[in-house]
Amino acid sequence: MSEGLAIVSKDDDFQQRALVFGAPPKTIWLKLGNASTDIIEQRLRDRVGDVRNFLADPDESTLILQAF
Repeated sequence: MSEGLAIVSKDDDFQQRALVFGAPPKTIWLKLGNASTDIIEQRLRDRVGDVRNFLADPDESTLILQAF
């Protein structure tokens, strides 16, 4: 994935698609429950290193970010 883009979703449909078909597209699955946009933004910022590593790894198709 040369663009370094991923789908970020709270819906597990994209994760299931990634299991069947792989990447691209890469999927970041947010398992955060009923979280505000501010909480989602903060969680992504807190895990920016993990997100960058995930985007750089050609073998990974899904990154799961869970509640704290």
